[in-house]
Amino acid sequence: MQIAMIFLFILGCNSGLKPKAGQKPNIVIFLSDDHGYEDAGAYGNKVVKTPNIDRLAKEGMTFKGAFAASPLCSPSRCVIETGLMPFRNGAHKFGTPIREDIKTMPEYFRDLGYCTAEIGKFHHAPNHRFPYDFIDGDENVAESFIREYNGEKPLFLVVCSHPPHTPWVKNRIYDSDEIILPPNFIDTPETREDMARYYSDVKLMDSILGNVLDAMTDRNISQNTLVIYTSDQGANWPFAKWTLYDAGLRIPFIARWPGEIKPGTVTDAMISLADILPTCIEAAGGVSEENLDGKSILGILQGTED
Repeated sequence: MQIAMIFLFILGCNSGLKPKAGQKPNIVIFLSDDHGYEDAGAYGNKVVKTPNIDRLAKEGMTFKGAFAASPLCSPSRCVIETGLMPFRNGAHKFGTPIREDIKTMPEYFRDLGYCTAEIGKFHHAPNHRFPYDFIDGDENVAESFIREYNGEKPLFLVVCSHPPHTPWVKNRIYDSDEIILPPNFIDTPETREDMARYYSDVKLMDSILGNVLDAMTDRNISQNTLVIYTSDQGANWPFAKWTLYDAGLRIPFIARWPGEIKPGTVTDAMISLADILPTCIEAAGGVSEENLDGKSILGILQGTED
């Protein structure tokens, strides 16, 4: 059934004229769920296994000062989708819908000539205000989707993984005695085992990211693709998700775009998830609307601004 849906989507998206080679980049946003900014090798964690996030960091730019606009899932995701802060787009509480008059990510990129798809967790409302051309709730579909897509239009793809959101998978990887807990945690065997389970879920998410990156390589589209990896907010721990502490709002953020972003760079620039939409619009050759709260960070990515 999923393969049939992908095939129908491809037929629909190939109805337009094929753009000239290199005219517009593909854009792939990989959004994890409840991934803390310190919980990856690229951010200095010596225990958790994140080979694909680390690979992306070596090939792109790592941000040390990226922040969500809300410590809650659905409000944060609505900020990404609209470029507007929670009280401006209307979705300031958990599960509340955006206002009906707000323009959203898939609408911006349809106007720019893209085929749009969101695969995985679809956690914003109302559904009809996010009219992606293709939607599927299983993040594992992203790999086959990329392999089947023939590229007659530039692709705007958002992949939303469910892990490492709770419930975490059973730990079969980590020695809980080797876990390093934050200094404000109570050190108990139960806390260590829970952290090991969370790290196991982070590794699961990292493997999904790796499948997406490998599919892009196999389809030979990596060179003309802007990839952004980030999370909707911090991990589901005390003093983190649901709170305004750093661990609740500070997030991992890595961008790769061969030929445009210098590999292996690290920046202290302070950015917001609200900046994703205007950045992608500018990367696609468009012009952001003046009323957006987010600002394009394309100059930072390309090394012309700091």
